[in-house]
Amino acid sequence: MLSRSSPRVVVVFSAVLMACSEAQSPIGVVETAEATSSGVRVQAPAFVNPKVMNTLTTDLGVLGSEMAAAGIGLDGETEGTIVLELPQAILVRSAYLYWGGRWDDADASMINVEFGGADFDVVGDYIGLSVLALGEADSYSYRVNLLNYPFLFGPGTNTVDVTVPADLGIDGATLVVTYDSDSQGSVELRDGNDFAYLPFDAPNDATDLQTFDVAPADVDRVGTMLMIVGDVVNARPSRIVIDGGAGPVSLVNELGEGGSGWNGSEWDTYFAPVTIPAGSDLVSVQLYSHDDGTGTEPASLYWVLGALAVKDPERRQGGEGCTPGYWKQDHHFDSWPAPYTPGTLFSAVFDDAFPGMTLADVASQGGGQLKALGRHTVAALLNGASSGVSYDLSDGDVIAAFNDAYPGTNGEYEALKNQFEAYNEQGCPLN
Repeated sequence: MLSRSSPRVVVVFSAVLMACSEAQSPIGVVETAEATSSGVRVQAPAFVNPKVMNTLTTDLGVLGSEMAAAGIGLDGETEGTIVLELPQAILVRSAYLYWGGRWDDADASMINVEFGGADFDVVGDYIGLSVLALGEADSYSYRVNLLNYPFLFGPGTNTVDVTVPADLGIDGATLVVTYDSDSQGSVELRDGNDFAYLPFDAPNDATDLQTFDVAPADVDRVGTMLMIVGDVVNARPSRIVIDGGAGPVSLVNELGEGGSGWNGSEWDTYFAPVTIPAGSDLVSVQLYSHDDGTGTEPASLYWVLGALAVKDPERRQGGEGCTPGYWKQDHHFDSWPAPYTPGTLFSAVFDDAFPGMTLADVASQGGGQLKALGRHTVAALLNGASSGVSYDLSDGDVIAAFNDAYPGTNGEYEALKNQFEAYNEQGCPLN
């Protein structure tokens, strides 16, 4: 990624093989004796980083206190642009570019990068594969840390232009940047390749369970879970189950076309909030190919990355807040703090008081009683999560308060709405 004043970067995924022996290359060795039935998972070749608990996963450890990510779908395309916004006053710790796809006859591990008129051959780490029998194309994942090359990262708009050969079957690419900021917290990255498809026999109808250790706190918190997922075509049904210690939360059909993380056909860069109750020290996530009862074919999917960002509890000064009228405007959507987006379903954060409605929908609706509470709840959530607003409550406080009040009486809704409204109208420091 580059600073606002830096030249654009063109990243070309080349079909040239890595400098490794045929025994180490993903080409020519995937048809192993282990791949004798559909959906069998095979460990990647020896040159891949060691895996954790045989889950086809590499744990990259804790890298910085916050993260940002953006992706581009490349299915059927030869070029695209990744645009990533980074905040002010940060120290970049890592800048991982991920890509993946399903193919049998090419190796997309070498990337040619044009930057400032110069070319760089960038070799991605081959981080995993899932071998599929019955003539299905296998899935692969690659990763490269662009900090190992002369790229400049900085606050503001960072733009990367990506060009790929048409014959490699690459589904998409995502840039994940971790950084230190004034906020105290941690970001942990885990990556690999794990394929799931419901018609396959268990356990291949789901990805392996991924778990993240977190330092327990004496207050509730809201973490940010980032996932990179490939191969979800259109809106075929999928399910994500996240548990921060308060019980599993199922997010159905959040991947694919129409989802908040959809980058284009067969590629998703998806953020989800996860409630971490006081005392909890573990967060887990698992992806499923899902039958939603509509007769639509379940999604086939492969997992590439799971990343968890958790901020340390902080003492809030309070005294600031932005109204629902601020947050609902299109030109303020870039101020929405991760993991929340205008397209995030209300039910992915709170108890399902507004079925099928997004956070932006709820913030924009008219009416009183529960609808009025909904508007101010969304504003309070975003104020509490924003590093640019000194709000009286954290987003975790807001989630807990709403879920305690709902379902309830109109009098209870009015009381909580009045509390949120008073906080939201203290004065907005954002542009």
